[in-house]
Amino acid sequence: MAVCCTLTGTAQPLKTKLIEDGGTGMFKAFAVKEASMPDFVVYRPKDMLHAHARCGALPLLMFGNGGCMDTSIDYEKMLTEIASHGYIVVAIGEMQDTKLDRKESHTPSSELMRGMEWMIQQSQTKGSDYYQNVDTSRIAAAGHSCGGAQVLCNAGDPRIKTCLILNAGMGDMEMAGASRESLRALHTPILYLVGGPSDVAYQNAQKDYDRIEHVPVVLADHPASGHGGTYHQSHGGDYGRMVVKWLDWQLKGRKEIADLFLNANLQDFTGWTVKSKNFHQRPGRVEELKMPCQLLQGIAERVYSIYLPGSYGEDPQRRYPVLYLMHGGGESHTVWQRKGDLREVADRLIDTHAISDMIIVCPEGNEQNMMYFNAPQWKYEDYFFQELIPYIEANYRARTDKGGRAIAGFSMGGGAATVYGVHHPELFCLVYDISGYLRRMPLEWLKNDPSGEWRQQVIEENNPILRIQNGSEEEVKAWQQVQWMVSVGDHDFTLELNMDFVKALRQRGIDYKMRVGAGSHDWHYVAPAMEDAIRQADQCFMQ
Repeated sequence: MAVCCTLTGTAQPLKTKLIEDGGTGMFKAFAVKEASMPDFVVYRPKDMLHAHARCGALPLLMFGNGGCMDTSIDYEKMLTEIASHGYIVVAIGEMQDTKLDRKESHTPSSELMRGMEWMIQQSQTKGSDYYQNVDTSRIAAAGHSCGGAQVLCNAGDPRIKTCLILNAGMGDMEMAGASRESLRALHTPILYLVGGPSDVAYQNAQKDYDRIEHVPVVLADHPASGHGGTYHQSHGGDYGRMVVKWLDWQLKGRKEIADLFLNANLQDFTGWTVKSKNFHQRPGRVEELKMPCQLLQGIAERVYSIYLPGSYGEDPQRRYPVLYLMHGGGESHTVWQRKGDLREVADRLIDTHAISDMIIVCPEGNEQNMMYFNAPQWKYEDYFFQELIPYIEANYRARTDKGGRAIAGFSMGGGAATVYGVHHPELFCLVYDISGYLRRMPLEWLKNDPSGEWRQQVIEENNPILRIQNGSEEEVKAWQQVQWMVSVGDHDFTLELNMDFVKALRQRGIDYKMRVGAGSHDWHYVAPAMEDAIRQADQCFMQ
């Protein structure tokens, strides 16, 4: 059942439509006709603030319809279901209350990009429902039949991170501006869904699969569905569930889903077959090494870890952006690999073209003294900027520009990343704070630590909240040239500190992104936040 409602007012959509029960995902979703783009339909969670608080900015899916038509009414059950799982879907064509209640027309493939450009603009426009609620680093494009050809026509756009071709394929034909030559432009993982030999697109999809050799590709076949798929079934049926699985894997990094597509674990998809190729092509490596050190008293060599992507040894002329990851108190530089599976996460993101290749450096911040700042007889911040960064940039093919450096950290390391960004905004394009310890707190477990008092004092002396609040206009302008990201659990003891930091940024007119998710001060929260930091760094490097 679908229920429509017409709304008025400049800050409200022109019309909304509830399809079925709003989907089975965490967020009840509906369809929206927006005043500034009335010839498209947006399928989205009804409560965007709730969705953002739970998931951060949401990935975006662009959708092209069968027949290249200007209506998504045949797919609204599936698209609502996708949105309910924490996605924003923009589909070509004006909203319809019922099928054939208006004249329908064919659309050019450029409509897919027009809708995407509009949503990207909305994500950057204050006052829009989508302002900072859309993650434009995670964009997918999907289409059914002729809509799949529209996707392939635009597949070379570098902003698209994955493509889904539903009951479609080019084979040796031309349609909607696409042909077999369009396959050469693919730069992302691609999923084909087909409906067996009775599907008119079946042979073309098979030919496409055989011809694609340069990007990861999956072909999933459901012979019982034919060319019409299961879009008419409740919540889009098996096709809806399969699409959500693919998006959750490709755009949200849920690595456990890989088993479905790479190993054909189809226990939840009766009657399907799946095959894949071109995955896991270039594994990277994490090395634990030492570098010379003169600025840390009594230390001649300092340990660190470094992730090098699989492509690092292939092209001696290529230079790579660098993400610095700062670990938490009481841990070491190896924790990102031991507890966060850094290599596996980075490899997966690179192999599936979710991110471009990068170097990730994990400094040691606990050995000898648990402190990332300058203190009496312990000049760690000087070491970081005067020795570590120059060493990395001299001994590895690392980019040396601001746009090629990002920094992130957890807890004590989140505080360090934030302070380093405040002290040196000219050096980093992104600062990503994961549950950062940003100022002195009355912590019970520090009372019995003989070194706790001086560490607390040094941390307070570097309080980034006060620094932002009291910064000069010139400093504010420099901070405005950094992308600030704060991620913290709703049961984390640093929640208040990080909210105060965001408040200071807002008061000084400095843009930021903040995610408050379900979790505490532990690796259940940190691991996915680390992956998001890698994704956000990649977006920053591309800009």
